[in-house]
Amino acid sequence: MGDFTASLFIHILGVVRHDVVKYALDVYGDDDSVLSCTHDANAWPSDLYAGLPAPYENETVIMWIQNSHPVAIPAHSVGINLMGSEDLRLVPVEIGPFSCYPLNVADFFPEARWPQQFEVQAGRYFVRPRYEVHVRGGRSRIAHVNVERNDLKADPYLPELARYLGKSYILPAPILPIAQWHSVMQPNPMSTAQQNLPVAALFYDASGIEVGHYRFGCLPRNTSVVVEIDAVLAEQAASLPSGSGHIELIYDFSQGGSADGWLHGLFRYTQRASGHIAETSFGAHIYNTVLTYRDEPQSYASAPPGLSTRLFLRLGDAPLDTFCHLIYPASTTWHAHSDTHLNLFDGLGHAIAEASLRVPLSGSVHWRYSEVFDASARQRAGKGAYIIIRDATCRLFGYHGLVNGDHAFCMDHMFGF
Repeated sequence: MGDFTASLFIHILGVVRHDVVKYALDVYGDDDSVLSCTHDANAWPSDLYAGLPAPYENETVIMWIQNSHPVAIPAHSVGINLMGSEDLRLVPVEIGPFSCYPLNVADFFPEARWPQQFEVQAGRYFVRPRYEVHVRGGRSRIAHVNVERNDLKADPYLPELARYLGKSYILPAPILPIAQWHSVMQPNPMSTAQQNLPVAALFYDASGIEVGHYRFGCLPRNTSVVVEIDAVLAEQAASLPSGSGHIELIYDFSQGGSADGWLHGLFRYTQRASGHIAETSFGAHIYNTVLTYRDEPQSYASAPPGLSTRLFLRLGDAPLDTFCHLIYPASTTWHAHSDTHLNLFDGLGHAIAEASLRVPLSGSVHWRYSEVFDASARQRAGKGAYIIIRDATCRLFGYHGLVNGDHAFCMDHMFGF
């Protein structure tokens, strides 16, 4: 079979709670350098998406428009523009029913370069798209953009929330083990109300100790900034005694600005040994406080506050190892440690083994399947195994990935249920 482009449609009946089927998607090949992952596209089309990165000089960025409807997308109906710019460039061709269209960013904006970012004018014609980044020389990665809200307004009460909710909205992301990975972050405007982004980043060692911070200031909507974690730590003579940790992107109104609670960012990681890159993006929530504000702290299963954890972790088959980076963010003071249980199941859903972790408040744990479960348990679990991460005492946020030694890796954020 030669090269082809297609969409896979999965129809599942009787879905409850989140009302959306969630899945992890791994991309791999015969070559050790081929490894990437992403997750579901959500089942609803949006007017806008954002967070599509511009390429480096040696990269090609292709966003896949998957028409999931039985009607065509008319020519000149969808397109992209640089964030904060009104220069909208439209797709000149019709996209047929259930067809795919590879939008090459360079065909529309040949002058754009990372760290610039794009807004996607989708007109509710397609669900959240994935994009691929192809590096000259063969390596590639896949990731997704996010839904840009057009139904929000700046919340005048957010600057005062610190009196009651401490850090309030937090976007946590890993600092992967610094001996093996290089980490960068980029804030992304993700609603039409965000004409500026008043943000800062806090840096935590895995032990829960804050070791540094970075103030972005009040970023204009059309400003794209990337911060390298190694550089910030070096400039502040800071270190991560545990070797890994996490970032918390939060609001910082010290230089003015406004916010709406829909804070997002992109986080990009490079494996030092191979140069392989993976990236992921997500949004902020209020974590681990008994006070509620609007629909926060979010609960996937019921009304707020959501103060517990249920995460699904798919496991890769040998020779791949699976890693998980669990973060314990807290808007206000909460339990000193988590009480986290890792329940291993085989592909048929039979319980195989259980392990436990204690994540420090404002800390994190970076662990691997091969290190937590012994060879006997892994053999009994076999192929297609998975782990359910459960904690009844706090809400954790997690990232998962696969590692192929020093050749390649992939990662993305996890999702709860």
